[in-house]
Amino acid sequence: MRIAIDLRLFRLYGPESCTVYLENILSRIAQGHPTDEFYFLFDSAYPLRLIFSSNVTPVVIKPKANGTLGWKYWYHFKLPRFLKNHGVDCFVAASGICSQTASLRQVLFLQDLGFIKSASDYSKSQVRFLKSIMPAQLQKAAKVLVMTEAVKQEILELYKINAEKIVVIPGAASDSSQALPWYEREYTKDKYAGGKDYFLFNGNISPGTNILSLIKAFSQFKKWQQSNMKLLLVGSWSAQTQDVMEQLESFRFREDVVLIEDPAADARAKMLAAAYAMIDPSQYAGFGMNFPDVMRSETPIICSDIAAFRETAGEAAAFFEAGNEDALAEMLKRIYKDESWRQELIDKGKEQAGQLHYDDVAARFWQEIVHVGKPQST
Repeated sequence: MRIAIDLRLFRLYGPESCTVYLENILSRIAQGHPTDEFYFLFDSAYPLRLIFSSNVTPVVIKPKANGTLGWKYWYHFKLPRFLKNHGVDCFVAASGICSQTASLRQVLFLQDLGFIKSASDYSKSQVRFLKSIMPAQLQKAAKVLVMTEAVKQEILELYKINAEKIVVIPGAASDSSQALPWYEREYTKDKYAGGKDYFLFNGNISPGTNILSLIKAFSQFKKWQQSNMKLLLVGSWSAQTQDVMEQLESFRFREDVVLIEDPAADARAKMLAAAYAMIDPSQYAGFGMNFPDVMRSETPIICSDIAAFRETAGEAAAFFEAGNEDALAEMLKRIYKDESWRQELIDKGKEQAGQLHYDDVAARFWQEIVHVGKPQST
């Protein structure tokens, strides 16, 4: 079978998105099915690490223009021509956009409905474009893959689509995720936080991830505890990041907030594993993207009480009311003072992370590709 997979999102989005999830899945699929052919499609330079095996052929299809016009031309003209000329059996729309003009059956992977639920993280043109095409996308796809039941229910509430078409395939912890030995934890704290313990946020630095609420809660915590604890904001910068930066300058404890933009994957993993706790105050998400790896690394999680986070973390995280900075500040205070509770969260996290493995997740993902790609009876 010949499978083409749109991987433009590896350029468009950082590791805070589903790229780590897809990389873990696709490496197992490609290496586990050496007689099948895979075309990994990009629109510019691509990471060489994604060419997992000899049956993977990278293909760069350059866009004709930038912006939404370029997207339309790429998906509806250039892509279908490639798929037809190369006899592709199944197209996996891993970047979240099907081709409306391609005749073959397609698998649509949707990370979430952020363009509706968290529109401030998108440009106005992106929101208009994605809203306009989504109904047709969902109808065109033979299967729609999502990471949580929460996103599945959001799709069903907003669009008329057969529920059986949507398949939930959750994430898992990467094999490389692990707790750090004490000396490496201390080295990581020395390198990034001046040797101090720190809370860590990992994600897009933007209003949509509710960063200002976290900073305000951290300020309350510092006033209460008079500790030398730091706050690391680690992630990708966006057009909206400047708004956060400007407001951050006025905070009393600005010197205790450390900004780290787009670190290398191994450095990011060590920062997460050495953190006193990872904090995610997002008011919307389709999946707790880093949660399995963080839990396996023995770092406790404090996060907003939203459906996707509940589904991902189970009982292994400390939840607070989304958008309530006072409640978040109380959580920071409690985890700082109550070591036994912190250890309880770590223990539950290790148990939760051990329930799913990427070998099983990849097998389920592959099953859906095969189901869509095989010849259909008439």
